[in-house]
Amino acid sequence: MGGDAVKGSPEGQTQKVKHCNGGGSSYDEGMAILVWTLGLPTVATLVAIVWVHVASRPRGPVETHESVAAHEKFKAAFAATSTQRRAG
Repeated sequence: MGGDAVKGSPEGQTQKVKHCNGGGSSYDEGMAILVWTLGLPTVATLVAIVWVHVASRPRGPVETHESVAAHEKFKAAFAATSTQRRAG
């Protein structure tokens, strides 16, 4: 026998025990409403914020030679900075 039946009547018959959370409660339905009304709009808002942030960031150079020139400029600036650190 499981925990659903209790012996205790004088005739030895079993009685069903009612569970406090059997079948669902209004609390569960209330929490589902909170998920739909608060959770999903919050997630959608956060996704929209990330989308706008990514879409509005500055773009890199379009042409390959511009990209290579920007990289060379970066390397030259980095090399100048590192030689100054070594000298100082």
